[in-house]
Amino acid sequence: MLTPRWSYYLSNAATLLKETLSFGVTLGLFECGSERAWDDRTFRTAFPAAGLRATVLQLLTKQGDLAQLAFRGVHDTLVDQGKVYTDVPEVVEVMESSAFGQAFRWNDTKVNFWSQFAHDLGLVIRMPPQRLALSPTTALLRELLPEECGPVRPMLEYWHREYCAVFTRLGDVHEGFARALLRLEAQGHLTLSYASDTVGSVVLCGRRVSHWSAPQGDPDVDPV
Repeated sequence: MLTPRWSYYLSNAATLLKETLSFGVTLGLFECGSERAWDDRTFRTAFPAAGLRATVLQLLTKQGDLAQLAFRGVHDTLVDQGKVYTDVPEVVEVMESSAFGQAFRWNDTKVNFWSQFAHDLGLVIRMPPQRLALSPTTALLRELLPEECGPVRPMLEYWHREYCAVFTRLGDVHEGFARALLRLEAQGHLTLSYASDTVGSVVLCGRRVSHWSAPQGDPDVDPV
């Protein structure tokens, strides 16, 4: 998930490993020993392997450097504008005029790198050669679900703050997230309901919901 997937890296395994570990250290995912030579360094992490996608998203949110924060910023900007389907040239144009416009000289290479990374995280779906769909995967959403069932809006607001944008600038649940949550229910991973006396419900693709609960039994795991 952290490894750059570009053909020119594949001819040099040492460079590939160094790029991956350096990125993990920058994120705060890995702690690195102080040895000067790369071959002598040790790497460790305090984070469990379970929930790795959610961990990386949360670490991206905590970055102080604009260039590192831009990894989250691309998705945030697109969700804020309510975009569900887009492509690489459009993302380049959007980011050039965004709050992250000064982070990089935005181009197809930068956006393709981000789109592959976001795809591996389960945040977007890549449709080669250049199309993108902003809708999280079942695997990612299952990592984000808290242990205790409860109201939907506070959960989504927490996701929006800590992991990735969920709401558009109009305050609506992004259509891609709404579809993903309904898909999660259709696959049997949760149950959505609505109580009329609840304050702060949300609308998912025309359906109003207020609470989520765990399903009975153990549904089959869907890798998507």
